[in-house]
Amino acid sequence: MLVLCLGASTVLRSMMWASGQLGQVVVLLILAEFIAAPVGPFIDSHVQHAAKQESDYGKQRLWASAGWGITAPLAGSMVQRYGLGIGFLCYTALSIPSLIAATLLRASPTPLNVQEHQQHQHRIGAERAKPGISAAPDTARKASTWEGMRQLRGSVPVWQLLLQCTASGIGGGVIGTYLFLFARDIGALPSLLGLLLMANCAAEVPMFYFQERIMKIISPQAMLNAALGAMVLRLALYAAAGQVANPWLILPIELLQGFTMAMAWSGACVSSKRLAPKGLEATMQGVVTATMAGLGGGFGGLLGGVLRDHQFGWSSIWGVSAGVVTSFWLMSAALPQVAQVLQARVRKQHAE
Repeated sequence: MLVLCLGASTVLRSMMWASGQLGQVVVLLILAEFIAAPVGPFIDSHVQHAAKQESDYGKQRLWASAGWGITAPLAGSMVQRYGLGIGFLCYTALSIPSLIAATLLRASPTPLNVQEHQQHQHRIGAERAKPGISAAPDTARKASTWEGMRQLRGSVPVWQLLLQCTASGIGGGVIGTYLFLFARDIGALPSLLGLLLMANCAAEVPMFYFQERIMKIISPQAMLNAALGAMVLRLALYAAAGQVANPWLILPIELLQGFTMAMAWSGACVSSKRLAPKGLEATMQGVVTATMAGLGGGFGGLLGGVLRDHQFGWSSIWGVSAGVVTSFWLMSAALPQVAQVLQARVRKQHAE
């Protein structure tokens, strides 16, 4: 399935360059993204299964950031010199090694070692013991999709995680869609845009590499909260930079990418794995990915567009975005207490 989705999406994306009409490009783009959607969750779930420790995920994920940081400036330079067609050609050529690597992945990755499995069981037991918390059960080796989804729907920690992912995705969607437009509007040159991208990737690599040490200090839940705090700070700093109108002030802000992306993604992936019923880890990872990149990211892009269309200045756009992210963050923090109060009321009504 992984090879099929990766191969088909590669072909569709490569065909976009040969399409002569906007409608054809849109159709190919939608089909390609739809087919490629499971690829990320499949790979993330596979890596987490094969890793001896949960913290080993970051040491694999950092190579994606390194590859992005190395390739993006080179690709930009080639497209500027030879035209957009060379970008599609390079994408197709670089996809071939990815397809070969995908065929070498084992269908049944190595499971966690005994100590890690015992730690997983202990965490689930501790989660269930919390008042007002209904953690996803972990009793069956395999669970049907519908039964597993029913378990996930009733889990307060799962909904808390999804609210955090939505908040992170909203911030990431606004930044990913409008950062370069903002930078150009306040006077950034193409060279600075390249430096911004390199700073993003450079900040992600050490955060992924030191995931093991970070997880020894704080929990994945705390990692997500720290990442959301950094996201609010990052958006607020963009608003301040817009007031000064100095594009070089954006460069040091990009170092927060290590927190807002790498730490958030690591925390979300580990939390997803811990909360998922056995056999539904990939499904849960897909839900997390869709929530953060799809729902949250899409809403963030839409939010920025609406504000821009209504003639909001850049500082206002970043400020409003920070407020929206904060709202979802506070909702996620309050959810366990709200659930506890509601469950107490239900128990009281049943007692009466």
